[in-house]
Amino acid sequence: MKGIRVRGLSKSFAVKKKEEGPLPSLRSLVRPSYTEKLAVHDIDLTVEPGRRWLSWARTGPGSRRRSRC
Repeated sequence: MKGIRVRGLSKSFAVKKKEEGPLPSLRSLVRPSYTEKLAVHDIDLTVEPGRRWLSWARTGPGSRRRSRC
């Protein structure tokens, strides 16, 4: 039987650094610097056949989706 299995899932994204003061703020418009932000790290997930789960996004109301495996 097949299901869904995820092992070691990680997700990171780049976030622009906010500089303090007027001169560094102007400099960051021309040459921005970024730092890495870790959203999730090393997630394991198993959904067995016949199970239902609910997922949602941060896009607002109505973005939920119920799925069946």
